[in-house]
Amino acid sequence: MKPRIHGRFADVGIPIRVRLLSGSGVPADIGGRDHSHDFTELLLFHGGSGVHRVEGHDYPVTAGDVFVVTGEQTHAIIGRKDLRHTEVHFSPARLRLPDAQLRKLPGYHALFVLEPRWRRRGRFVGHLHLGPTRLAETMQIVHGMQREYKGRAAGYEALLLGRLIELIVFLSREYSRATSGDAQALLRIGSDSNYLARQFRKAMGTTPTAYRRADIHPDAR
Repeated sequence: MKPRIHGRFADVGIPIRVRLLSGSGVPADIGGRDHSHDFTELLLFHGGSGVHRVEGHDYPVTAGDVFVVTGEQTHAIIGRKDLRHTEVHFSPARLRLPDAQLRKLPGYHALFVLEPRWRRRGRFVGHLHLGPTRLAETMQIVHGMQREYKGRAAGYEALLLGRLIELIVFLSREYSRATSGDAQALLRIGSDSNYLARQFRKAMGTTPTAYRRADIHPDAR
């Protein structure tokens, strides 16, 4: 049975965790074996090479590659050759993320919602790749998160959340600039989905999710 990691985040005080992994071979932690978890994991590769296995499909990775893995997915990192990458773990259900604002970004919907779904349904070869300049800018945000995560100075929870939102928005904007056919297809779907959700809210006065929940539980209306 493939192991499942539970993100209790008891040591952090906020459901966000940042960790840097580097080196060759299979790491001692569970990341080198197929596993899943009950939180979202953002992986940013910034050196060396390796293979990111998602749902049984292998994706060669190098510096600049970005993946989002949701709790339903099984993944592992194998074939590491001086690979350096940062993992940002977070639980959207337990954080006060500005969902309404984030979902206005087609890149957010494509990277954090649609891409993980498509990988679960079958092989999806596309993923976000950052050039050297954008990777350096991303690493500045990540290093700020790492400082707060390790230092735990007063107010670190607020800064961690703020920088996580900054990272999500930055990567969502970069995804919107992607030119690959796979990315463009997801962006079009993301734009259409946002448009339909806005029209539904305008007509019904609520979101599709809230309406469906109320339809299942009429007393909640």
